[in-house]
Amino acid sequence: IDQIELLQPVVIALRKAGAIGTADSSLAAFGVHINAEIPNLNPDYILRYLQAFGLLQWWLVKSLEVDLSRKMSPFIDLYPPAYVKHLLSLSRLNIDQIFDDYLEYNPTRNRALDLLPLLAYINMDRVKARVKDAKIKPRPTFHYRLPNSQIEEKDWSLSSAWNSWWLVEQLAAQPPLLNELIQAFFRLQRPLIGISRKTWIEFMDSWLKDQEWV
Repeated sequence: IDQIELLQPVVIALRKAGAIGTADSSLAAFGVHINAEIPNLNPDYILRYLQAFGLLQWWLVKSLEVDLSRKMSPFIDLYPPAYVKHLLSLSRLNIDQIFDDYLEYNPTRNRALDLLPLLAYINMDRVKARVKDAKIKPRPTFHYRLPNSQIEEKDWSLSSAWNSWWLVEQLAAQPPLLNELIQAFFRLQRPLIGISRKTWIEFMDSWLKDQEWV
């Protein structure tokens, strides 16, 4: 990531060649995809990333001002609330549980944080048995696809997209802070109806500012 600036000439060249971004097509749902290589395949490590994204996903959609056309498309659907709540209730799990839970709640490529490439890298046959999609390609990465593309704007760079993923990495790498947020998430749950999206976004906004991450 310390060489991300090497990609800026590519962005500029594409822009000069006529590349268009999210705002230029209401149908194509153009965005930025980041395939961040996972440092190791330890199940607890994977769990922390999933928990971190689950906690951040609503706030990220608001912060990134995700285009309405992309929100309405199926390509960047967020994790279902029931899956997030299940993830946050776990302290440990094994790789079989990761497969079982993810494929139960997310049997599709169409997620803002798509774990299928990583799961396919670990066990392609197991993924194929549940998800019939020839576009799934195994690779040891987290496939993050939430940010808009604004490649047509002269002051835009890939750094803005990366910085949103950086928040997920920061949170996943600090278990005490992750646990603090998990406790807050359950503390703000309301009987029967769960947690208010607006309330959680406001809480996350204040919390992230306290950490000086935004």
